[in-house]
Amino acid sequence: MEDLVLSETLEFSEDTQVNGNGFSIICNDCDPAFTIAEGVDVEFNDVRFPKVYRIWLRKDGAEPSEVSWNSEMMQGYLRILN
Repeated sequence: MEDLVLSETLEFSEDTQVNGNGFSIICNDCDPAFTIAEGVDVEFNDVRFPKVYRIWLRKDGAEPSEVSWNSEMMQGYLRILN
C-alpha cells in the first residue's frame, strides 16, 4: 500500500468516490488539498488525512455540495451550502 502524494491541489469536477484501502493523501504545499466544483459530491472511503493542512477543502460556486469520509479512524461529512 502506497500513499497518494500530490504536487498540486486535487480538483473534483464530478461526483466521485475514492476508495483508499487505508492510504493517506498527502500534498505538502497545497492550499487547499482539494477543490470541489459546484454541486459535486465526493465520498472518501478508508482514506487517512494527515493533520498538516492549513486549508484542506474549498468549494467553488453556489450550488450545495457534500463531502463524506468513512474509515476505521473517523467518520463524518460536510454539507457545504455556499
